[in-house]
Amino acid sequence: MDSNLVAVVGLIFVALIFDYINGFHDAANSIATVVSTRVLSPGKAVIWAAVFNFIAAFTFGTAVAKTVGAGLVDIHIVSFTVIFAGLIGAIVWDLITWYYGLPTSSSHALIGGYAGAAVAKAGWGAIIASGWTKTLIFIVLAPLMGMGLGFVRLVRGPGRVRWMLAVVFPVVYFTMLTTQNIVFARYLLPLTPSVCLLAAIGVVSGVSLLRRYEIPRAPRTALIAGLTIAALLPPALMSVGSDREMARSSTVDQAYTWILQNIPAGASIVLERRSMLLPIQYRAAYVPHLRRKTYDEWRQDGVEYLVANSESYGAALSAPQQNVNDYNEYMRIFTQSRELQTIAPSRDVPGPELRIFKVVP
Repeated sequence: MDSNLVAVVGLIFVALIFDYINGFHDAANSIATVVSTRVLSPGKAVIWAAVFNFIAAFTFGTAVAKTVGAGLVDIHIVSFTVIFAGLIGAIVWDLITWYYGLPTSSSHALIGGYAGAAVAKAGWGAIIASGWTKTLIFIVLAPLMGMGLGFVRLVRGPGRVRWMLAVVFPVVYFTMLTTQNIVFARYLLPLTPSVCLLAAIGVVSGVSLLRRYEIPRAPRTALIAGLTIAALLPPALMSVGSDREMARSSTVDQAYTWILQNIPAGASIVLERRSMLLPIQYRAAYVPHLRRKTYDEWRQDGVEYLVANSESYGAALSAPQQNVNDYNEYMRIFTQSRELQTIAPSRDVPGPELRIFKVVP
């Protein structure tokens, strides 16, 4: 049997074990509020959470998966062993905290295990700082938002404020979730009561309006079905489109593969930007712009290869009159070195243009 197939099947099995442990580990955390306030019984709360966790996978898109998969750790250093180590770390941590009754998050455990495995393989350069910054900020911001809204409700009491919170809270909260690609899906749970309330109001108002105009039953049923499809179809299409986008090979992916196949291990490589993080088998350095040094200076530093990124040199080459000095510096580097490969974007291959040069001794 193919070793890759065995590895994939094994990873799926370990992931299912984690998913099972995640279920009984986080069940109390996710339903504690609605049970403790007697909004729902424990049995109904578990069913409620299970149904909406399942529905969320098909209605809220893949922003969470995209952030976890490629927004926190450089995807190019992720391998079977990294994923396996991350899952095992999360499983062990969940079992320890579950045994001692510590209210920790399985999502945090999975992300921490995944990141730790990546750091163990490729060092701290494997971490994408910008992705972690957004996540860590919202971990602090989310409970502060809840506390603030709860304080307003406590001080102002029922009436118009209650309806204002029912409308404003889900709009603001959901906007922040979707624009920041928050990793932890449980943060969507506070939206559920407000969204259900607003949905119920909309359904009742819509049905009452249809009855007022005495629309026959068949057209009315067709209209309701059409509105339902109109509400569900856009997020479904967005999810499919996001999956297709993630499956496309980018210029960065192609350049990464080319380097692994054509540049020997141990080579000294300087790359513009951090869009492509090379494994530790290379002596890689990352700079905002190659033009910060002259070609002779790169050569004197012992650099063997240069990787130019159009996100850095694009402005200079596209408008040389406005960027005379930058244009001249880049052209000296490009003409004095030997160009090995140019990987240009196309309709089917997104990403920046990448040029790989050999520093001529």
